[in-house]
Amino acid sequence: MFNQELRKYTRFFDHSTYLIEFPLLLLLLSLLLLPLSLSASLPNCTCVHTSCSCITKTYVPQLPQNITSIIFKDSNFRLTKEFMVNISSLSLVSLKFENTYIFSSNSSAFENFTTLSILEFFVCYFQPRILYTALANAKQLTKLYIISAKIKELSEYFFENLRQTQLTHLSLKRCGFDTFNGTLFSTLKYLRDLDFSENFVKTAIWGINLSLNVLKIPHSSVQHLPAFVSSRGESYYPNLTHLEIGVERIPHLNETTCKGLQHLQHLYIWCDQLEKINSLFNPIQNLQAFHLRASLFSHQPKLSITSSNFRSKTLQNLTLENVRVFADSQIDLFHYFPSLINLQLIGTVLLSDPISINQSLAFLPNLVTLQISFSNLKIIPKVICNMVYLTSLNLKGNRILWWNDTDCSVMKKLNFLSFSENSISIVEDKTFSPLLIDNKNLRWDLSVNPFLCICENAWFKSWLEKNHQQFLYYPKDFKCETPAELRGKRLSDIDLGNNVCGVSVIPSVGITIGIVLGSLMFVFVVVASISYYKRWALRYICYLLKSRKKQERSQQDEKSYVYDAFICYHNSDSKYLLEKLQPKLEVENNFQLCIHDRDFIPGWDIVDNIVESIEKSHKIVLLLSNNFALSEWCQFESTMAQQRLFGEKKNTLIPILLEPIKIKNQTSRLTILLKEKTYLEWTDDKNGQKLFWARLLNTMRGS
Repeated sequence: MFNQELRKYTRFFDHSTYLIEFPLLLLLLSLLLLPLSLSASLPNCTCVHTSCSCITKTYVPQLPQNITSIIFKDSNFRLTKEFMVNISSLSLVSLKFENTYIFSSNSSAFENFTTLSILEFFVCYFQPRILYTALANAKQLTKLYIISAKIKELSEYFFENLRQTQLTHLSLKRCGFDTFNGTLFSTLKYLRDLDFSENFVKTAIWGINLSLNVLKIPHSSVQHLPAFVSSRGESYYPNLTHLEIGVERIPHLNETTCKGLQHLQHLYIWCDQLEKINSLFNPIQNLQAFHLRASLFSHQPKLSITSSNFRSKTLQNLTLENVRVFADSQIDLFHYFPSLINLQLIGTVLLSDPISINQSLAFLPNLVTLQISFSNLKIIPKVICNMVYLTSLNLKGNRILWWNDTDCSVMKKLNFLSFSENSISIVEDKTFSPLLIDNKNLRWDLSVNPFLCICENAWFKSWLEKNHQQFLYYPKDFKCETPAELRGKRLSDIDLGNNVCGVSVIPSVGITIGIVLGSLMFVFVVVASISYYKRWALRYICYLLKSRKKQERSQQDEKSYVYDAFICYHNSDSKYLLEKLQPKLEVENNFQLCIHDRDFIPGWDIVDNIVESIEKSHKIVLLLSNNFALSEWCQFESTMAQQRLFGEKKNTLIPILLEPIKIKNQTSRLTILLKEKTYLEWTDDKNGQKLFWARLLNTMRGS
């Protein structure tokens, strides 16, 4: 009896203990998960570690006390002390506004943000006065980024409140400015980095700034490059080390161009009308990088360089892009750059024959990186094998088929090799040297080549699969060019194994050569005999077949196409279309054109109209201009036209260049199109127009 009573009380005690401990356990778990639950419960905010991203329309929520970085997106915001009171107690370091409408502010907005050093506005909408009012007490700022804000014009009042800061970095990128006025920035005593990129700058005015190290005004079209020294010989930017600038027309680069920039280390110049370089580097004693770029579509004259004056003892990086170089001694062009380790020649007409290329590059045995792309190379320069320090070789966009040298020790040391966009169609075990194939540290880029998906590429496919980690862009950009039924499919998806090709498909080389030569000899003798004795009958049959084929093709085209050409153009170019192109093609030559303002079906979706019209048109004519390049719809039509060109492999695309397209308006797709496709260029010269119309009409009538 006693034992039963004891067990009953013991069970009661156990249950009671459980009832007490369980709530305590829940309380403990709640305390441990409190930060996570707070983060999850925040309205429209996602917080990770010390950063938060919020979408809020009407108020600023309270955030955890450990947050040091915040991004507000897609919001309506007030830069006022009262509106931001919930985050003013945080130890914020970085605050960013993205796609935000800021409609009011006051001078005490950042009064309590004593640790805030980085402030960024990306694609925001506000009046300049709203921002400079809010910055009245943001004395702790060191970095201010205003990007894609469409301010267009700055006044001196904008910088009044920034004078009290220790601002070191300022970005006014893509804000629509047409003038760079350096005097406005002269009051910023600590400013080191000024980014004025991707504006529409046509006029530049320098202002003295002793602290500035980096000045970026690329993709601009400055009409005149002012001197960097005043009339009293004072340098406007005596401590500048990095300069990027776009100049529309500057005939000469010489010793006066960079006078006053004696500490310059990096010089980038975008220029379309450069004619001569002479002693440019003389006043720059510590220059390390020089990048010269011309617009791909500009009427770039030949650039004259005096080799003996094109020199720098310190230059390590040299890039020439889209320039046509004429040197008094091309072989000596790189003779006077003893420290050069990186050379990039991109779309540059420089040296035409292999002997000259080898002799010129022989002066650069210490190169680490070499790029010769889009330069119509067919043979790899032998001198590359003498560059004992070379680790990166980029030969993109040429016409190379192989590289199978067996005595080239540099192949063992390369860690990057690009043959992208060349003419490689079949890769066998002897296409590339064993020194390359056995280099396991080498990263290859063989993408976007016209690969044949046939049994001869079975070895290549097997090699790719076994070493796929070495190949960039595999399998995405390794696609079949032929046969036609496989065009556009990935090489990795094609079965070239033994079940399809078989081991016996590729007999020994000697037997294959013997069989082929014997067969060709027999066929040649038979065909030659028949051709001689029946030559007149054969000519008559060929004539009949050719005539019938032309007739069938004409009938097929008439059935397949409603229009002779689809005209892809921007509305700003409609005057040229209506006054020049349409009368010439439709009225005088009876071509039927598809013009979207006239021929699109009302009520249809625009995309459906574009696709349907392109499919019903025999040709596609692109009227290329700067407005065309900036239009998303024109780019869409151009993309659809190019897809049809690549799909059908027919001469269906006719680009017409109405005006040179500026560098800042270029897209990669337009660059590739006009680099690989012959285009017609409109001119105001009467004789030139005769040639233009003759070529256009001939192309329109072609199949």
